[in-house]
Amino acid sequence: MLTTQPKAIATLAAAVAALAITPADSSAAVTEGTQIPTFGTNGWTTTQIGTWSAAVAAAEQPNGDIVTVGEAKENGKYELVSSRYTPTGQLDPSYGTGGVASIPIGGAASGNALKILPNGDIVLTGAGESATGQLEYATAELTPNGQLDPSFGNNGVSLVPVGGAAMANGIVAQSDGKLVIAGGASQAGKKYFAATRLNPNGSVDTSYGTNGTAEITSDQGEAWNEVLQPNGDIVLGGQQLGSNVDRFMAARLTPDGKLDPSFGNAGVSTVGIGDWAEADAIALQPDGDIVLSGDSKSLTQHDVSVARLTPNGALDPSFGSKGIAKTPGGGANAVALQNDGKIDVAGVGAGVIRFTPNGQLDTGFGHNGWQMVADNKASTSANGIIQGHNGELILSGATTVNKSPVLALTELNP
Repeated sequence: MLTTQPKAIATLAAAVAALAITPADSSAAVTEGTQIPTFGTNGWTTTQIGTWSAAVAAAEQPNGDIVTVGEAKENGKYELVSSRYTPTGQLDPSYGTGGVASIPIGGAASGNALKILPNGDIVLTGAGESATGQLEYATAELTPNGQLDPSFGNNGVSLVPVGGAAMANGIVAQSDGKLVIAGGASQAGKKYFAATRLNPNGSVDTSYGTNGTAEITSDQGEAWNEVLQPNGDIVLGGQQLGSNVDRFMAARLTPDGKLDPSFGNAGVSTVGIGDWAEADAIALQPDGDIVLSGDSKSLTQHDVSVARLTPNGALDPSFGSKGIAKTPGGGANAVALQNDGKIDVAGVGAGVIRFTPNGQLDTGFGHNGWQMVADNKASTSANGIIQGHNGELILSGATTVNKSPVLALTELNP
């Protein structure tokens, strides 16, 4: 396994023990949040890649095809992988090799985020080992048919060292074609947020931050994703590792890779929730508000928590209770915003929790705001969630088939 395991995959094994909520009888007749049975086979599609595989995120192409990014163990080592499915959940054999693109990078690699470019190319990012064995930001660009684009980086792959070890968890594409990849780096035992900007050809844009990378070393932590604001600013979301209490953390970078002093406290905003909190996902509302979602704990209580920040990084008092909404549970991995402003949080057990725009549980969704779509919570996880072109919810992650973890997708009614 990689030195720094992707959060979403690690959560599959670790967070289910903390899942405290028991949903109502799944046989109850509901519309919102129910599986779409025409997708895949009875609402599910699974793909075995090597001996171990999982999707961490997915994106929908303009024609409705679904592209995933994740990790698989093939030929004894972990590789960055991507797969593509038709709108009905069938593996697309025209993509990669038989529907799957496998990208070995050094001794180990993983994929955590992806972006579909206007020209149809697909950019994947995560981590890969360099020739010296160092874990580095790894970004690969695929052509629309799932082959490495030789004009990008080194034969389709760009490796960027950040600190002593690094893993990219998010990617955004600017209007000029440049890519900003963000995640966590570590140096001398200290973890911190870091973002690197690449030129369209995969080379490092040295005009960004310091020699191409913005390292936020003022706070220990790790960024789990990022969003691009209309003015070119980038907000990273993740966890601040404190000496006594871990918190949600967001940091905003200007277009040249500097901390924005108008955001939070000198560019950083932290939110304490209980005794421990970790934001695993971030989303940007049309009005500029920023949504962070993840887990929190207080004594023996484990919650799925959502915090909403105003554009200047302060908690939005109109949301939930003083800017925070939470409900008993755990293992939150991803967040998606609906067109009507509702907030969907997905995680362990392929479960989805929906909050209203003002931070209340949406009791019209699933069973009193919660929908668990997998019976075996311990072996199934939704690591990613997006809203499809037709409003459907597309969950990507992993489940177990014949005792082996395999990549899995499902779709839910909105």
